[in-house]
Amino acid sequence: MKLELISFKLCPFAQRAVILLNTQKIDFEITYINPMDPPDWFKEISPTGQVPLLKVDDQIVFE
Repeated sequence: MKLELISFKLCPFAQRAVILLNTQKIDFEITYINPMDPPDWFKEISPTGQVPLLKVDDQIVFE
C-alpha cells in the first residue's frame, strides 16, 4: 500500500496527519503544492480544493 499526503507546507491539519503517521511508523510520501497556484492534477482530485488529501494507492481520501 502506497500512501501520499498532499498539502500546503504550513497547513496545520496536514502537520497533525504527519505527526500521526510518523508516530505510528507508517511509511508515506508528502507532496506540497502552492496554494496560490494549485496544479491541474490537484484540482481534478480535490473537488473542494482543500487540503490535506491522503492518496491511498489510487484512492483519494478527503473531508
